[in-house]
Amino acid sequence: MKLKKTMQISICGIIFSMLLICLTGCSNNSEDLNAKATDEIEYLSTKFIALSNRLNNIIFENYKLTTGKIMLTKESAEQEKTSSSSQSSGGQSGGNNQNSGTGENENSNSIISYQMSPNTILNPTTDTIDWAGLKNEIENVYYAWNTILLDLHQLGISNDEINGFSSALDKVATYIKNEDKLNTLIAIADLYSYLPKYLEIISQDNVKKNIIKTKSFILNAYSLVETNDWDSVREEITKADEAFHQVTTDINFVTSNSYQINKTYVLINELKNSLGLEDKDIFYIKYRNLLEEINNF
Repeated sequence: MKLKKTMQISICGIIFSMLLICLTGCSNNSEDLNAKATDEIEYLSTKFIALSNRLNNIIFENYKLTTGKIMLTKESAEQEKTSSSSQSSGGQSGGNNQNSGTGENENSNSIISYQMSPNTILNPTTDTIDWAGLKNEIENVYYAWNTILLDLHQLGISNDEINGFSSALDKVATYIKNEDKLNTLIAIADLYSYLPKYLEIISQDNVKKNIIKTKSFILNAYSLVETNDWDSVREEITKADEAFHQVTTDINFVTSNSYQINKTYVLINELKNSLGLEDKDIFYIKYRNLLEEINNF
């Protein structure tokens, strides 16, 4: 009888241990997936902001690598050709010589130069939109989204929210394909607005959630500048200010990031105070400074 009772206790103990291991493993897997999905949302955030900025050739670096073509005189072109020929192996002729025979190639009378140009908004190095690059980047988002949507679904994001993002992504791709700047800007801001919704469900980090909300409102304002709807721009910047204010409710975060928080507050107010000018270039300068700072959180 005692043996039977001992065996029952042992079996119960084994079952309990197995359940504990299973539950612990499931919990760890859920936490890992949650962390992965949060990183994926951060990736999309960075990608969408970069896509929007490229529509106005806004980059955070102070200098930009530019290329140009320098036309050579006939004498200089001959010297360049002689120098290039002497460096080729075996002294082979033809191949790279574009001047032989008829149909002289103008590229043989020019060289490509590379230089670091100051990256400024008031004096841009180019006003041409790199649509080919944007088309490539939006296709890369599709590849990433194929995996991200599965992770979000497992974490409880509804089919409606996932399908809504997919439809918004299709709109962005269509506008980029048609090289429609205004509608692309607005569509990207709309696409970005799904990220705070997702983070609200999958994350317990209120600081992270409020920072991505702040970015969403700033991106909305940025997209509306192109329409000259300055009243709506002001509304979005006010919302961004209110969202960022929520970050200060986390005392531990404020204590360890006080300088960066204060600087971001100053830059939001700088942007807000400049709206009375209703000047696109001034807005873009202060927008770039603000985004560069808030991206460091």
